[in-house]
Amino acid sequence: TQTQQIQVLSQITDLPQTLDLVLICSPIDQIPDNIHALDHHIKSEVLISDIGSIKQGIISQIKPLKSDHYYLPGHPMAGRTHTGPEHSSPDLLKKAVYFLIHENKVPEKIRTSFESWLSGLSFQVTWTSASEHDQLMALTSHFPYLISVLTTLVANNSPIMSTKGIGPGFQGITRLAGSSVDWGTQVCQANAQSLLPLLTELIQSAQTLKAQIQDQEWPQVAAQLEQANQARSKFCPHT
Repeated sequence: TQTQQIQVLSQITDLPQTLDLVLICSPIDQIPDNIHALDHHIKSEVLISDIGSIKQGIISQIKPLKSDHYYLPGHPMAGRTHTGPEHSSPDLLKKAVYFLIHENKVPEKIRTSFESWLSGLSFQVTWTSASEHDQLMALTSHFPYLISVLTTLVANNSPIMSTKGIGPGFQGITRLAGSSVDWGTQVCQANAQSLLPLLTELIQSAQTLKAQIQDQEWPQVAAQLEQANQARSKFCPHT
């Protein structure tokens, strides 16, 4: 079996100046600066991509690159609550959806080659716009994270809360609250435009449900629960 060595470098200027592909896996707020640093350092034709969960905010900060340097935003839809190599798994990204953003001008040959490479790694490549991506991430990732945070804070403020007898439902819904605080702060800042309408709708829906419970309108409560039950089965049929 051939053993491949992984070399760890401390800064971008330590990289070779001839590269075909660079994947940026840094925190969201560092991605634009890293792209510009790579653009300055690399001398060959190169494709630069990233895996950040926000796209519009990053793209808006990218200044024109060298004529043979191309930026193709990407985002694999997989991950875990905890960060660091110790939490990695070889199966974590297997058959995961990998979003690519089609708004940037990348030659078709390079774009197709990158897509084929990702498909060869078992990713399900999906092309979308930056706006659609960010709205979808707000709804399916960033908003659930905030729901998890709010649920955890409500429990933390309760005088009857105890670490004894916590069921799987509470553990499940609060799992995302254990995510990186830096990541959570950055997505709130970078994706605020998509998050704020969702939070407004949440408040309105909670007020409606509260009023129905207060007024003992059980058929209306049951109707909402049934609607959510059916919607969940539609969205996640295999879980």
